[in-house]
Amino acid sequence: MSNITVVGLYMSTCTRRVLTVLEETGTPYTLKPVDFAKGEHKSPEYVAKEQPFGQIPVLHDGSFKLYESRAIIRYLASKYDKTKTLLPQDPESLGLVEQFISIESSNYKADEIVFEKVFKKMRGAEANQAVVDAAFEKVKRVFEVLEEHLKHKSGNKGFLVGDHLTLADIVYLPYTGYLLNIDEYKHALDKYPHLNAWWKNVTGRPSWQKVISHK
Repeated sequence: MSNITVVGLYMSTCTRRVLTVLEETGTPYTLKPVDFAKGEHKSPEYVAKEQPFGQIPVLHDGSFKLYESRAIIRYLASKYDKTKTLLPQDPESLGLVEQFISIESSNYKADEIVFEKVFKKMRGAEANQAVVDAAFEKVKRVFEVLEEHLKHKSGNKGFLVGDHLTLADIVYLPYTGYLLNIDEYKHALDKYPHLNAWWKNVTGRPSWQKVISHK
């Protein structure tokens, strides 16, 4: 039986990554919100107690604390995924999952676009279009790589690795979801038929739909 608390926000991209894994594994949890408007995440108390870089999310599993969303989802998959499919056991599948997680964290610059076009707007600031344009060129390159991979992938093309949802799929959900809600990028996947079909498949899952239903 889990005793999990996630310190974060439903609208937070990295929190959504963690909550999706919790929903996929059927693991009960409590979300403890952070008051971003008041800068709670940057307060000395929060930095000392929760996260030394003043970020979210933070996972508390009983007396165990963990931060950094990609580390958290690996931990949750290892401990709570009874099917052992989110983080595959065979070396080749695991290697591919880690490959696509690395691509997302290192080369997929949708986070820069979302920061400029969504989160800066919430603060009343203007987006730096040069940053946005440069980031989208990198996003398109990742789209091309994923499209080519899915095009030649054998078996179920609804997932990046194997025939089941894995962490490789989940890591792309939060920032891509925000990206495709920005007017000029609503049709960004239209020219990538295999990637577009993958996106519709993974975002249709009840876990993701539940996570994004919270405001």
